[in-house]
Amino acid sequence: MLAPHGKEVDLPAELDRREKRLARLQAARAQIEIEAAACLPRRWSSPPPR
Repeated sequence: MLAPHGKEVDLPAELDRREKRLARLQAARAQIEIEAAACLPRRWSSPPPR
């Protein structure tokens, strides 16, 4: 298969690379969200009472 830039691309290898990259990005995002939640004061972790 030819890529837009005209080079031959091994599709299964390219898909595998993209899937691994996506998994790394999702793991990094989850870790950042955990760390951000840990930095929040307890009073901001839930909505204020009415």
